[in-house]
Amino acid sequence: MNTISIEAIYQNGVLKPNVKLDIPENTPVSLTLSPLPTKSTASFPFGSLRGIWSEVQFPPYTTTAVPEMHDRSIALEARAHGAKLITHDQAISNAGVVATVW
Repeated sequence: MNTISIEAIYQNGVLKPNVKLDIPENTPVSLTLSPLPTKSTASFPFGSLRGIWSEVQFPPYTTTAVPEMHDRSIALEARAHGAKLITHDQAISNAGVVATVW
C-alpha cells in the first residue's frame, strides 16, 4: 500500500475519513494528525484573533485619554515602537499618548 494523505472528521471517539479508503478491513496503519482550518478561520484569515483584546491590560492613563479600546491598542503599539501614527482620529490626536501625523 502506498502512503496517502486524506482528510477526516473526529466524531464520537472515531476518525471518519472523508473519502472511501481502498484498503482491506483490519489493515494496521500509521496516522499523523494535523488540524485543518475551521470554516470560520478559513473564510476570514483573522477570525482567530477574535477576543484577543479581552485580557489586554492598558496603562491607566490611556483608558481616559483614548476611550475606545482598539484605538488605544493602535496608539500604544505606535508609542512602543517610537513611531508616529498616521491618523485623522481626533481622540487619538488629542490624547497626546503618541505623536500623530495628518
